[in-house]
Amino acid sequence: MKKQIKKINRTVKKLLTSQSKNKMPLQNIIRSESALVEINLEEHFNPILLAEVEKAFRDNYQTRLIRIVQAIILAKRDAYFETLDPNLTIELKPDKSLLRIVLRGVPHEKLVKGKLIKIKERQILCGIRDLLVSRQYPLNDKSHESLTQYIFHFVRSAEVLTRTDRERNELGRVMIQGGHHIPRHEKIHHKRLGYGIGLLGLELITGSGPGSMEEPMKGAIRGYQMNCLERKFIGITEDGIISGEPCNDYIDHLIVFPDIEKRLEAFIRMSRAGIIFPGGPGTFEEILTILWIKTHPLNKFFRFPLYCCQPQQSGNYFKNIFAFLHECFDIDFEREGYLRYFESETEDKTNPLLDPRRVSYEIEAEMRDCLTFNERRSRKIQRIFSPLWDWDVYFPSELQHPLIISKELIEGLEFSRKMPMEKLFYSIRSLSSAIVECNVRNRNFIKEQGVFKLRGDKTMLKRLDELFQSFAEEKRMGGREYQCPYQIL
Repeated sequence: MKKQIKKINRTVKKLLTSQSKNKMPLQNIIRSESALVEINLEEHFNPILLAEVEKAFRDNYQTRLIRIVQAIILAKRDAYFETLDPNLTIELKPDKSLLRIVLRGVPHEKLVKGKLIKIKERQILCGIRDLLVSRQYPLNDKSHESLTQYIFHFVRSAEVLTRTDRERNELGRVMIQGGHHIPRHEKIHHKRLGYGIGLLGLELITGSGPGSMEEPMKGAIRGYQMNCLERKFIGITEDGIISGEPCNDYIDHLIVFPDIEKRLEAFIRMSRAGIIFPGGPGTFEEILTILWIKTHPLNKFFRFPLYCCQPQQSGNYFKNIFAFLHECFDIDFEREGYLRYFESETEDKTNPLLDPRRVSYEIEAEMRDCLTFNERRSRKIQRIFSPLWDWDVYFPSELQHPLIISKELIEGLEFSRKMPMEKLFYSIRSLSSAIVECNVRNRNFIKEQGVFKLRGDKTMLKRLDELFQSFAEEKRMGGREYQCPYQIL
């Protein structure tokens, strides 16, 4: 027995010494053996889209595509992709009648017997498809109708508006928004709420990332399984944030838009209700966007139940936001019915009044009432009603055109209670977007352009600063150290 142990030890030492001489860890040896993957595009795309593939590669679209592929394949929960990984490459390989792309540098854990895991392959194909769709339908006309049609092309190409989808979702789908770096008690809360939604068979639309976008899907999967239901998992993202919010492993229908405005419009037109979980400045921006749309005079017939939900352990996240909005706009949005607030207890499963799952029954009942209202109104105006896409909701032009953050733009914003509601929404939302730009999308922004100098109602700006500081103290700035990009004069 001792001789055998000595023999094993000698063998291990030989392996370690040979490994040190080669200066290559064993895991890298395994990875290098199976780091090349080929995907046949002809099996997945129609001839019209295939014709755009070679043009896209000739026009140097690889950088945009590899950023998407990198976020899907090299996804890390607590890391960001500041630069492209030089080990991951993508090239087009036309071979007689076949058209394939070749990925080099794929991590071993994303492979099964030398082939890419199917869900990751599907997500990559979705990213390629949306890149081709953006080329196939160039946005030449910037009118309100053309922008909405442009977004619709992406959604229709994702095959989430089929007849089967219509039969499965008579009430419509539920939008989920929230932070992607969240504590354990929020993960439990979101998963339990998602379980209730899954039991009712409602489909979810999320931002495709981790955290608040992933946990409800985990719960919903269990709910679907309990009732033997088949459902789709839809994730909507955009080029600028996919590196900060890498795609999770449950998304089977990914849609990648070219900018954040088109992503937000797609969220609202594709869903019939929304659930907001605690997040950071990005989540605050989404709340402002939905309230702006709901309070717009041209949307008086727009019915969109909005639920703000959090566990008791999350403190005063929503209460701070509501207090700030009430102070700025002099409107109690909760009392006026623009949103509803639910606080739950994640640990106590005995009290049904504090069970996160109760929210799913509330939202299902309200969605059923909205369906009756919308169907009645559609018959009155003689228009076909679809629960999967809303053509009627009006979006202000400021919400449809990309907001390009610059020092001049932010310093030109006004902050005053005497301003019209739309302009004040625009100013606060733009500043929130600037916070996201400096802390998530482009960490070098402050070094390149300097700190913003804000002018306006000092009380309002101070309250807004306190709100952003509370996000930072609760570590809701995307898991990073907060960089304050402004100075109040």
